[in-house]
Amino acid sequence: MIINLTAGAIPSLSNGEPLPDDLKPVLQVTEIKLLNTQATGTGGENKERYRFSLSDGTYSQQGVLAPQLNDMVRSQQVRKGSIVRLTEYSCHHILDKAIILIIKFDVIKDKCDIIGDPKKFAAKLPGNETSSIERSAVPMQSSLRLLGEQT
Repeated sequence: MIINLTAGAIPSLSNGEPLPDDLKPVLQVTEIKLLNTQATGTGGENKERYRFSLSDGTYSQQGVLAPQLNDMVRSQQVRKGSIVRLTEYSCHHILDKAIILIIKFDVIKDKCDIIGDPKKFAAKLPGNETSSIERSAVPMQSSLRLLGEQT
């Protein structure tokens, strides 16, 4: 079975670019980690959260699994190397990081070798790129003017 990951899905999802309503990106799970959660639910149960690293074969991005899907990890229906189709998801920018919230997905293949050599994607977060450029450009121009005036 030949698996085609959705090329360019990670940059599009991470940068908040609009995707067609019918696009259900096919990605690979390259890492699963149980997050340290000390909070308990209303009934005293532990609130497990799993962090995924998702790849489109070129780039990878962190995602968090919705708690109602935790059994899929515990039962190993999804694991490192799994190919999944995201059917319901959203991307949020939290503490200067893009995080994909995985609400629903289908497992296409439960395990295979890592496809490609995915690199961590650095999302262009709204506001951060512009403000950092403005902060670095203004002092540089001021310094050049001062140097020019002294000669």
